[in-house]
Amino acid sequence: NLCSKPCGVPPANRLGGPNPAEGNIGGGTVQIIQSRDNVIVGNTLDRIRIVRWSGNVLSTNNRIGGPTPGERNRIVGMGSWNSQGSAGGFAIEIFDAQDTIIENNQIGTTSDGMSVGHLAALSGIYFDGEHHNTTIRNNTIAGVLSEQRPPHTSWYRVGYAIQISGAGSGVFITGNKFGFDANGDPLLGSTNAILTVNQASPVSNIVIGGPAPGEANEIAGQLGAAIVVAGGFQGVRISSNSIYDNAGLGIDLVTSGFQYGVTPNDAGDPDSGGNGLQNFPVLNSASTSATGTLIEGTFNSNSNALFKIECFASPSPDSSGHGEGALYLGSMLATTNFSGNASFSALLPTQAPAGWYVAATATREASGSTSEFSECVAVQSGGLCPRRPHPRGVLRGRDDYDAFATLFDSADPGADFNHDGFVNGDDYDAFAEAFDAGC
Repeated sequence: NLCSKPCGVPPANRLGGPNPAEGNIGGGTVQIIQSRDNVIVGNTLDRIRIVRWSGNVLSTNNRIGGPTPGERNRIVGMGSWNSQGSAGGFAIEIFDAQDTIIENNQIGTTSDGMSVGHLAALSGIYFDGEHHNTTIRNNTIAGVLSEQRPPHTSWYRVGYAIQISGAGSGVFITGNKFGFDANGDPLLGSTNAILTVNQASPVSNIVIGGPAPGEANEIAGQLGAAIVVAGGFQGVRISSNSIYDNAGLGIDLVTSGFQYGVTPNDAGDPDSGGNGLQNFPVLNSASTSATGTLIEGTFNSNSNALFKIECFASPSPDSSGHGEGALYLGSMLATTNFSGNASFSALLPTQAPAGWYVAATATREASGSTSEFSECVAVQSGGLCPRRPHPRGVLRGRDDYDAFATLFDSADPGADFNHDGFVNGDDYDAFAEAFDAGC
């Protein structure tokens, strides 16, 4: 126990180390209780708990793992069954803590990374109590699949790689791999990779993935939906991830009536539930070329609001027809009008293979709430031109080329040809390709 406030153990301890023979390999539980600045690296453990227990002092600025291979912990998971046969263990518990970093660990599997770690571990990383500013990055989280037993219920398996409950703000989940064994195969999925659980005051500012290099998570092999946003949660931003080969939806926004599955769009988007049941885009077409993928579609939601449309490609659509999204293609911005409508058309920089399927999500920039995946459209080959005139009015001829160049040279918003919210060389390249193709 690294227990400062109630127990008198000084803060700023290091358990294990990055060099050979420094790490502890015997399993067991490590508890950080109202302590700060501790580092746990290079160990093989059953579980880690960061808790407060009593008083008003949160455990602060503790780190589990680190960026180098030697700092990686292997945390198997631990738990037990109650008299009714219900399992309730975990690998890492965050309970009344702030500024915690969980980085580059192997969580939930046996130490060799090839099997389920502990049959009573229900969660890989479990949040409860009060917690703020937790960073979970570059971990492999897999094999979290507990065994629920009679007499309370018939035998079944259930588990969550990350389960977010309690209260607080700031959970940043980036660069992780969910469901993969040590060989890199998605054979050790849980029920859900990321599950949010309703509380009286749900956790705010949850970010899953991101556009910067290394921020996207890879989620595959889950037995249900990859990401579940419960009805009370708002502002869960889900961006740029690779989500594929899961048995359920890639993203499932749960209604206020606890309904799961695809939630149909509604005019003006007034309904309520997880992420406000944010409407998803409607894709009209997707075509591939040597320089990227041209995507066009429409969107309806709250009026006069800015949204980020992110597009993804997969070899085949989900059984629902919505998503998933194995390959991130890029994004564009769309602003709804007074009636809540917007249209979009952009040449995104990543080439989607012909015959694959494209789906999209919409994120309201003001709140961070991301939609479920849209219905898929098949990628056509060879097409560069939208089926309708470009919304900027650029068609053909020398006059149009000169007009675009004038707008571009003055950084006029009218030169934002790919609709990403910026005027730069990408717009010029996209315009030139469309112009050469006769668009």
